[in-house]
Amino acid sequence: MGLFAIQALQALQLPHRAIRMLVITDEEKIHRDSTADQAIAQAAQGADFALNLEGSAALNQVTTTTRGGMIVEVAIQGQAAHSGAAPEAGRSAILELAHQIIQLEALSDLTAGLHVNCGTITGGSSENIIPDFAKTQLGVRFKTNAQREHLLAQIQAIAATPTVAGTQTTVTVKTKIDSLEPTTDSQTLLQIADQHAQAIGIGPLAAIASGGASDAGIIAAQGIPTLDGLGIVGGKAHTKDEFAVVESLLPRTQLIAALLQTTHQFN
Repeated sequence: MGLFAIQALQALQLPHRAIRMLVITDEEKIHRDSTADQAIAQAAQGADFALNLEGSAALNQVTTTTRGGMIVEVAIQGQAAHSGAAPEAGRSAILELAHQIIQLEALSDLTAGLHVNCGTITGGSSENIIPDFAKTQLGVRFKTNAQREHLLAQIQAIAATPTVAGTQTTVTVKTKIDSLEPTTDSQTLLQIADQHAQAIGIGPLAAIASGGASDAGIIAAQGIPTLDGLGIVGGKAHTKDEFAVVESLLPRTQLIAALLQTTHQFN
């Protein structure tokens, strides 16, 4: 859609701002295995505004708020021992992790937009050995970056107070994306988008908050006004019933093209 919008402007020889477009493929993993987040931040430098082409649930919706996300690894080191001959000599990393998981999940507060999900667990080597290692990967979601720092401090505090004596815990932030929070400039950009949407026939636009993390947060963290959710309309993401509405392609592309012609000067 973004490419078609650019091609349309070029084909019709319509004036538009200088455009820099990035296509990123590993956003769902919060760029855990790449440096795409750094590439996005670098490409965004000097931009007047940014449009993120995430999908949307309705033709007249755009996203102005997204939760941020972190992938955090909590790794426990214990002491191995024979579970039959000398269990008292062991320090179970799995038992310690089990205690911590209960505390970690209890940090969730859905009304405040906070969620800690222990998504994977690994540990131990055999049923007759007291396990000397265990770890979990946490998916952490937050509404504001201030909440992120508070959550991380709470996770580290849990790690520092073991229930199983003799175990040690290491907390590692594998990757993170900042939350997208509305600003005065992003609200101005929303108003401009709404004017174009109404001219196209898909307005007025409704600004929504998304529970998922988005690359828009990386750009907005640099003070650049950013709108998200400008992509194709669809729903039931991450399920076997996920779908996209083909009829939304044209009006959404028209909206993107119109925004690329915006002449407003942001602060």
